[in-house]
Formats: sequence, structure tokens, C-alpha cells
Amino acid sequence: TEAPKAPVDKRLMSNATAPAAIEQGNTAVQDARKGQQAALQASQQLQEMQHSLDTLGDSGFLAQGAGFPDRVHLAKVVNTTFQMMGIEPPISVDQVAAGEDLNKVTTRLGFALSQGLGSNNAASIVDDSISAVPGGANSKAGAERIINALEAINRRQIDYYNFITKWSGQNNGSVLGADEYFNAHNPPELYALSAYVPMDAMNMLRTHPEYAPQFNQKYGKGRDVAKYVLGR
Repeated sequence: TEAPKAPVDKRLMSNATAPAAIEQGNTAVQDARKGQQAALQASQQLQEMQHSLDTLGDSGFLAQGAGFPDRVHLAKVVNTTFQMMGIEPPISVDQVAAGEDLNKVTTRLGFALSQGLGSNNAASIVDDSISAVPGGANSKAGAERIINALEAINRRQIDYYNFITKWSGQNNGSVLGADEYFNAHNPPELYALSAYVPMDAMNMLRTHPEYAPQFNQKYGKGRDVAKYVLGR
């Protein structure tokens, strides 16, 4: 939220090198915008996915878990067979629709994430905490964990675009030192933590840094993860 103090880009002081420096800045902002747009698209699809998961419920033939795509297909066959005989479908039509939508969203989401991650390599550190794009085959708890991690990637992409745009505007189009500054003040590990650490816990740590040992014990299993929250 503070105006960063950028290093002096000496390239801007020469007519021979200034155009290249400005072009580099424009390219960086454009790439960041692509990442931001992909993140916004992915966030929308995650909301759609969450709605479908909520529709499936915690039990029944189409509950989340192993073999979910096959069970969705079988449910469609069963319902269609009953409908052809003029009998009410035995499996919830809404749940079948949610299952079909979930399978499609999973594919679209994977594509959107691949676009977004390509523009900011630092986000790959957050991506390491994710085993796969969530879907019906995941357990309920597993899907929620993965969705939270994906949202962390999206937040970082959006934050990075807002930052790099501001940096470029304040430094005559140059982005010299921008990535280093952003990564130092917004480490990817901090976003990874937000996938499973409540924001209230992080805010409490910032207010009471003396609780760092307890924070590390609970959320880092002994590792010093408090340093990412405290920026030390």
C-alpha cells in the first residue's frame, strides 16, 4: 500500500536505451494483465465449482469421492432409462446436472490456471501446494483445501498486476527492480499459507509477534512460517 522506492534506471537517461527500458515495462504490464484476467476467470469458475460441489451434498450416489466421473455417467444412463419408461428419475436431476457441470468446469479451470501461471513464475511456489485441479473425485475436505490454494494463486496474480501497474506509472514506465521488490514484500509462501491458515490468525500474529513459536508449531509443524507473515 506504500509507494515503493525504486532504483534509478539509468537506461531512461539515454535516448538510445530509454525505448528498450520502456518497452520492457510495457511488456511486463501486459503480461501481468493477462495473468490478472486469467485469475479473475479462474476465480469465477471456482465459485461455479463450489456451487456444484454444494449441490452434490455429503452423501448419496453422487457424493464426492473416487469414481465420480463414472458415477455421473451411470446416473445419466439410469435417469434417461427411467424417463424413457415414463417413470420419475431415481437420482436427483439437479445433482446429475451439478456433476456434469463440475466435470466441465474442472477442464476449463485447468486451462485458465495454465494461462495465469505462465505470466508470473513466482506463483509456481504456491502451485507446489496443489496436487491437482479440484473435482468430484476429491473428498470434500480435499476439494476445499485445493480450492483455497487456487484462490491464493489468483489473489497473487491480481495483486501483482495492481503492483506492477503502479510501479511502472511511478517510475516513468520502467519496471527495473519491480519483481525483486514485490517478491520481498509479498512472498509466494505467504499466499500459500493463506490456503489453510485463517486470516484472523495471521492478523493476530502481526499484532502479537511474540506468538510466533506457537504459530509455527500449529501451522508450520515446527517450520518457521511466521517469518512470511511478519516479513522478517
